[in-house]
This record gives sequence, structure tokens and C-alpha cells, in this order.
Amino acid sequence: MRQLVIRGWNVGLDKILLTKTLRTEFGYSLSEGKSITDRVLANEEIRIPLDNELSREEDLVMRLQKIGARASIEDSIPPSQ
Repeated sequence: MRQLVIRGWNVGLDKILLTKTLRTEFGYSLSEGKSITDRVLANEEIRIPLDNELSREEDLVMRLQKIGARASIEDSIPPSQ
């Protein structure tokens, strides 16, 4: 499964737009979206599972980067058994 990974932010991050984007794309409540934005500002690594098509994922990453988030897409590796 692919994941959206946000590892920090750049100067000029638009906190409101980041919260709105998270709410729109993932259906988070205002409280959840703001909590994730606050965690990004605290330089916590955020991982959100994705089930979108690849082109939409790439568009999302570009929009988040434009907002000022350091975002990328990674494949999650299942734990060894």
C-alpha cells in the first residue's frame, strides 16, 4: 500500500490551506485536520495510507509541496513474519 508521508515544512507554509487540503482529500474533521497540521509544524513525520490512483497521488503531493509541506509518496513495506 502506498502512503502519503509529510516530513516537516518549509518557511511560508500556509497552515490554513494545509488543514483545508487534508480535510478535503481525506475527509478529516476540522479538529483532525488542525491536529495533523500542528504535528507537521512540530516536525513529526505523518503517514497517511492512500488508495488513490497514481496520477491523483502525484497531484496531491505537488499541491502539498506548493502549500509548503515536505510531502512524498512511499510504498509501505509489510512487516516480516
